[in-house]
Amino acid sequence: MKMVKKRCDIIFSVSKRGKIKRDDVEAVIEILAKITR
Repeated sequence: MKMVKKRCDIIFSVSKRGKIKRDDVEAVIEILAKITR
């Protein structure tokens, strides 16, 4: 779970810089959650 949170933090930091839509970020997090199950 810690690695997932780190990845999410990285995604959020990138999204702030790249101004990626929050929906896209949430979709990526969902995909990561499925992979880690």
